[in-house]
Amino acid sequence: MSPPTRTARDRLGSDIIRKLPELARDHKKLLRYASPGTEPFHRRLGCLPMNTAMAVWADPDRAIDVGLLRRES
Repeated sequence: MSPPTRTARDRLGSDIIRKLPELARDHKKLLRYASPGTEPFHRRLGCLPMNTAMAVWADPDRAIDVGLLRRES
């Protein structure tokens, strides 16, 4: 079996994201990680960027290299 096309993956992801608020209706917020470059996808589904977030990673240099973290100025 071949892997799903990007369109099929996006459709599946969109369906899951749209279902989450209903499943978590008793919660005040839903937090999701977005891979670098996927922000427009998440924005189309109603997500807003957070103003603050901090993280501790086992390998911060790698996380910085792939764009998940940034060093403070």
